[in-house]
Amino acid sequence: MRDAKRNYFSQLRCATVRQTFSVVTPASINFTTNMTSFSGKVSELLSCPYKSDITQKQLNRALRSCCNATGYLYLTKRNTAVHQIIPYESDVYPNYTMNEALYNMLPESTTLFRSFPWSEHRLGRCAVVGSGGILKNSNCGRETDSADYVIRFNMAPINNSDVGLKTDLITINPSQILRG
Repeated sequence: MRDAKRNYFSQLRCATVRQTFSVVTPASINFTTNMTSFSGKVSELLSCPYKSDITQKQLNRALRSCCNATGYLYLTKRNTAVHQIIPYESDVYPNYTMNEALYNMLPESTTLFRSFPWSEHRLGRCAVVGSGGILKNSNCGRETDSADYVIRFNMAPINNSDVGLKTDLITINPSQILRG
């Protein structure tokens, strides 16, 4: 009985502290007179057990139902057509018109969507390799290749010793396609 009461009051205290911080703005904090009190409330909040943000869960559910980011993250033959205009967030190359040669290189959607590594389970480690050259002479290739999933940017050259050989996803900047 005692533990149940203690648990109830602990939950009540945490709910009250969470409510206090749900409406905190910089203007609402009087730093000159209430800093000790504010610090105490922060300590109380940090001692409370984690509580899932229901609002965030609801937002994620709504985004999945309306936007289908996974279905449009990759260009495939299913979601792209020859002569379709592909928009980019770029001032230099704002759009790309899909040509037949590039379209023929696109994967069929059924094989691609079955191979999403995050569709069945969470990945342990992901390596993201840029094209800026910072890994030159780094000997990080073995570590990169040991990742569960390797993402590379802009078709940068690969080698075994510095950036590794494993590749699961390559992103391509519009300028790379236009040069090609």
